[in-house]
Amino acid sequence: FFFFNDTATTEIYTEQIVGSVRCVQETGLNMSTKLRDFIRGIRSCKTAAEERALVQTEKANIRNSFTADESQYRARNVAKLLFINMMGYDTDFGQMECLKLITSPSYLDKKIGYLGLTQLFNEQSEILMMSTNRIRVDLKNDNPFICAAALTAMAEICTPDMCRELAPEVARLIQTGNSYIKKKAALGATRIVRKIPDLVEEFVDKVDVLVDDKHHGVIISGLGLIEDIVTVRPRYREKMMKHIAPMIKQLKSCLLYTSPSPRDRQKSRMPSSA
Repeated sequence: FFFFNDTATTEIYTEQIVGSVRCVQETGLNMSTKLRDFIRGIRSCKTAAEERALVQTEKANIRNSFTADESQYRARNVAKLLFINMMGYDTDFGQMECLKLITSPSYLDKKIGYLGLTQLFNEQSEILMMSTNRIRVDLKNDNPFICAAALTAMAEICTPDMCRELAPEVARLIQTGNSYIKKKAALGATRIVRKIPDLVEEFVDKVDVLVDDKHHGVIISGLGLIEDIVTVRPRYREKMMKHIAPMIKQLKSCLLYTSPSPRDRQKSRMPSSA
């Protein structure tokens, strides 16, 4: 306990401590608390001190769960850490659990794990390199959603060393027939080109595949890749320029043939004021 000469200050501080304890007791949060219940508990806090007490209690419960290796709560706890991280609190102790989640065969676990990889890690994280092999394995997965999750994480957090290791797989995925994978692979290729300009030649010829696709997401991702290729290697400017007109034409056709909204259809039935 801290002691203050000012009686009023002592009373205020004591009330904050009592309020914080009451908030934790009333919410009854524990290591198996669902994310929505934790958020509800945060919203019920009336002061910043209550919020900090609740967050620290929940972080302690999550640590205990990780130490006990309670795998059934791992995804839930990492999801809560993501929310706590958005609130500005330190959550570095959850990094290893993210790596465990991405090795799970469950798509839901992988989804939370890769999201944690992009939010709880940075390029200077010492254990980030440990995810390289797992990402490579998931890039070869037959499930397009698992493959897309790995590509999304790779495009967000990949270091130069990881880019060099994963570049062949990304180049292969650009040539796949799945538009959903192509647009993610194009984003991954953009990351690689930015981090390692020496590998730009591996993706120059892959732009043709992106241009031929009719999906607007693939075309937009392809335009981003073209921009970075020209930025790091100006000598490819003329070669890339020939792709711009066809891609813009395709984007215009996507806009022209987009189904109108119910409101637009209602407006089209209205008689002209003339």
